[in-house]
Amino acid sequence: MLDKFKDKIIGVDTSPFIYFIEEHQKYLEFITKFFQANHDKKFSSGSK
Repeated sequence: MLDKFKDKIIGVDTSPFIYFIEEHQKYLEFITKFFQANHDKKFSSGSK
């Protein structure tokens, strides 16, 4: 799923950060992969 973000600029709201910090069981696996892909510079992100 993260492949479609490759080389794109992605806007990020606050909820993914909250899910990550609170270790939300439903979203944690995806959010962790999302943040890792961003860290690996597979895409750019910004927040409001």
